Amino acid sequence: MVVDPGGPVPPPGEERERARSFAEAEATRLELSRHLERSTFPADRQTLLETLESHHAPDSALQAVRRLPEGETYDNVTDAARPLVAG
Repeated sequence: MVVDPGGPVPPPGEERERARSFAEAEATRLELSRHLERSTFPADRQTLLETLESHHAPDSALQAVRRLPEGETYDNVTDAARPLVAG
């Protein structure tokens, strides 16, 4: 028997959407953290983009960071990933 490490799938509805949003948020945060170092922060959108490009990050990470609002400063990867999932 194979057990899914993600656990059981919630029934359709609000709970499933919350679980899906959480999974997407975590995937975004993990992808960004693979290419952004602690020394990058605090950083604005442009700094994050430049760092991702210099680390040859995948287009999906670059596209995600391009969705961040201009003029904001992020203290860490979690801080940067939060508005990407909320919006």
